[in-house]
Amino acid sequence: MKVIALATPEEFQTKAASYLARREAENHLMLGIVTNLLSRNPSDRVEHRLLLLEAGGEVVGAAI
Repeated sequence: MKVIALATPEEFQTKAASYLARREAENHLMLGIVTNLLSRNPSDRVEHRLLLLEAGGEVVGAAI
């Protein structure tokens, strides 16, 4: 397994959205945070740490 730090909410959404959507009720907070970040101008965004956990090339976890 490896932890991957992502630089932007766009990258996080692209790589983690399908994983998070599989269990939307459990992941609604992370989905909401990313949606909020994406709705803002990049210069107005508060910095967040966007992390993925991968195993065998598949996303198996995400964190903000």
